[in-house]
Amino acid sequence: MQPPKYRIVEGRRPAGLAEPRSVRGASLLGGYLARAAYLEAASSIAFARLARELELHDAPRALVASCQRARAAELKHARTLGRLAEQHGARPTPPKPSTVRARPLVDIALENIVEGFVRSTYGATAAAFRARRAEDPEGRRVMEELARDERVHAELAFEIALWLQAAI
Repeated sequence: MQPPKYRIVEGRRPAGLAEPRSVRGASLLGGYLARAAYLEAASSIAFARLARELELHDAPRALVASCQRARAAELKHARTLGRLAEQHGARPTPPKPSTVRARPLVDIALENIVEGFVRSTYGATAAAFRARRAEDPEGRRVMEELARDERVHAELAFEIALWLQAAI
């Protein structure tokens, strides 16, 4: 019998992202944390791409810099969740970035709605809930940090949307 698959919605996902492979023999919690680490690493790829594209479209430097900070935060989350996954018997795999061309602003805007508004807001809400329910102090601390950063990323999506609305 296969372990249940829990759907995790944690921040931005880059286009073409493959689902992470299941971790054989891992505990339910270890598998969950490994999947979350994978998605956080994928989110860092999405923010790096977004920063490059915004720069190519002459977005304000502050927006590009915010995307770069978000990328760094997501990498930190991936490392933290990866360490927790390993403590629970699961080794996360890194996502493979795909090479894609810079997209038109309208495509960036549509992705920003789904990946920025929806996923980041949901990720912040889910992490805040997990923090409140965490039984161990480390898990609580990690989820509180994730919730805080995902809220910042959702706010960034709103700032990007305002610029895109004026630019399109």
